[in-house]
Amino acid sequence: MSRCVHDIKKRLGETRIEDLWLPFFCVSSNLTRAEVKTHHTGPLWRAVRVSGGLPAVVPPVVFDGDLHVDGALLNNLPIDVMSQMCDGGPVIAIDVSPIVDMGENTPYGDTLSGWDLILNKINPFAEPIKIPTLPTIMQRSAEIGAVLQLKGIVEKLTDVYISMPVEHFDILGFKDAEKIVQVGYNEAQRRILPWLNEREKEREGAEQILSRS
Repeated sequence: MSRCVHDIKKRLGETRIEDLWLPFFCVSSNLTRAEVKTHHTGPLWRAVRVSGGLPAVVPPVVFDGDLHVDGALLNNLPIDVMSQMCDGGPVIAIDVSPIVDMGENTPYGDTLSGWDLILNKINPFAEPIKIPTLPTIMQRSAEIGAVLQLKGIVEKLTDVYISMPVEHFDILGFKDAEKIVQVGYNEAQRRILPWLNEREKEREGAEQILSRS
């Protein structure tokens, strides 16, 4: 964990959120008060660290005496915050938490021990046991409530909502980062370009109407 924090500090340095070229915010979950905290000022590295701090995997961060963890626990996709910051402008939401996840599992019964997994791995004739890792289960458990809440507000608060097809990647699959980036780029191109073209047509249509009046 200390290595992870060191890497975040090294990459982001002493940059503060309010000094970024583009407006930025992220959210964390206040465990002490059961509230969502929006981070839009202060050290960038610390905000990034706490907004991705998976409960029970990495220690909570203390802000003003309260314990804070991953924002996914209370607000996995803070489109409500973004909508307020845009002040009426378009909101594009990129969601990497699928409604259905971890669907490929081996029916291993009511219990599963570590010895079962070890024996399965060393037995070349055994069918591999497919189960998610503990961190993956904890991450999904942390975000699932927020994922459910999104169903009723996504269309109201976004102009474009993109649910990325990344369910076949592990939530903590950092080794697949380049593949995930490419999947995200391709899907964004597929969804955003038609929306931009439609906006342009609407703009041209409005200009024609005004020119005739």
